[in-house]
Amino acid sequence: MLCPGCGEPLEDNVDVCPKCSANIDLPSDIAEEAVAEEVAAAEADTEAAKTNVLSDLAEKVKKIPPKRLAMMAVAVIAVIFVLCIVKNVFFGNSSYSVAYFYDSEDDTTYIYVGKKNIGTIDGTLENAAKNMARDAYFVVADDGTAYYIAKNKVHEMIDDCTAIEVAANAKKALLLDEDGTLYTYSCSNKKAKKVAEDEEITSIVLSGDGKTYAYVTADEDGALTSHIGKKTEVDDVRICAISKNGKYIYGTEDNDLVLVSKKGKTKKISGDFSSIVGLNEDGTQIMFAADGKIYVSVKGGERKKVANGEVSIYYDDTVQTYSNYCYPVQTFKKSIVVIGEDDEYYIAKLNNKFEAKKIEDDLSNAYVDDDLKKMYYLDGDELCRITLKPGKKSKTIAEEVVSVCGVSDDGKILYYLNEDGQLYYVKDGGSPKKVKNMDDVDSCYGTVIDGTFYARIAEDEDDYAYYAIKGKNAKEITDDENITMIRNSYAEMLYAYDSEDGKLYTVSGNKLKEIKTKMESITSGGFIY
Repeated sequence: MLCPGCGEPLEDNVDVCPKCSANIDLPSDIAEEAVAEEVAAAEADTEAAKTNVLSDLAEKVKKIPPKRLAMMAVAVIAVIFVLCIVKNVFFGNSSYSVAYFYDSEDDTTYIYVGKKNIGTIDGTLENAAKNMARDAYFVVADDGTAYYIAKNKVHEMIDDCTAIEVAANAKKALLLDEDGTLYTYSCSNKKAKKVAEDEEITSIVLSGDGKTYAYVTADEDGALTSHIGKKTEVDDVRICAISKNGKYIYGTEDNDLVLVSKKGKTKKISGDFSSIVGLNEDGTQIMFAADGKIYVSVKGGERKKVANGEVSIYYDDTVQTYSNYCYPVQTFKKSIVVIGEDDEYYIAKLNNKFEAKKIEDDLSNAYVDDDLKKMYYLDGDELCRITLKPGKKSKTIAEEVVSVCGVSDDGKILYYLNEDGQLYYVKDGGSPKKVKNMDDVDSCYGTVIDGTFYARIAEDEDDYAYYAIKGKNAKEITDDENITMIRNSYAEMLYAYDSEDGKLYTVSGNKLKEIKTKMESITSGGFIY
């Protein structure tokens, strides 16, 4: 059984998730239907820009190993997505991206940073996470071995790892092994330090700075105890998130969301609690769902209503993969959100009181500029553009649109396919321009990097090729059916690999440049998100 909110594996008959504190009441028929829908979306293999709000779920299912696909089962009554503009305050000069490629011939995963193979891992990857600055990556292999991936080397941490939490704002981690031994890990000295041992540990939590940890135990009768460090125990409370400096500790007590002091005292924030949406960068603001509505609390104070609706939040490259539910935003004020209720979506902006003010409704897809000022979206078969301020009217850019095929990371360049199978591009909300010699396209998807659209274009189900498209001009890269292209979400590098002969390439323009490798057969590849 898996949590419908975060995908955490659960014991049978559990009514509250030990990781995200969501209430577990999902009917099995709804769960199965949701999984089927999300897997179908994943199989469409579409790669949208990171700001593609309502398409992100399909991307996330693609990136998750098959054993974790069931985690995407969610009964969505209403959904809220927070769009984050990521500044250098979060992603500094020390950040890097990590790619992995699995060679089934020798059952080995090869780890790459840029063009360099920095190490290997036995088997496949089962779990992965990183901190918010993207300067510390952690993975767990299928044999339970946990690794820290530095920029130039892979370091082994512990064996038989069953859970890992990464400090959102530091290069530290909290790890649990199958014997119930809890460790802290510092990337600076590459050492795991034992801090607790209890076979009844059910969940672990780490503060943003990595200095405060907590864990929850459950006895044979199901009674809960939260442990804050080595000194404080709090009965009947499940700690689920900790702020950056460890000052604000959030937990649940019965059906209440509470603030927990380091001395073990609790203060009620809200009753009828449902689930956490997320925390801001330093954890002083928490957004959550309760009594059918969305709220924000600042420093554990009185809850402030955001909007009506139930909430479910999904993991992706800019939010919860950081651990501790953190978003890379200093405040939820002025955030752009998409709220869905009864299968209808509207986009809104939070004001200085955290209230959601509607901008536009009837959305099926949304692509937001990285400065959060404008947005493309689909209204039926119409491609529209709108300024993200309440009261602004939208502009129709094109009609008879079948699908959006690719969007640049800044949201300004967009390619779409119309009903006649013709490929068009739009720049900065201007008039659509037709791409030359693209008149009978059956399907198209790809990614825009530095103004070039790298696309997989098919004229029918079995006949496709990869292209580099710049404006109206398209140049073929390859039509080799064994070639697969992957990219990270920060447009730093585009890889291609040949699944038959194990060759690995970088892509530049319409050229493939081979990287020398020891791999014999690349079965799969991707980036650590």
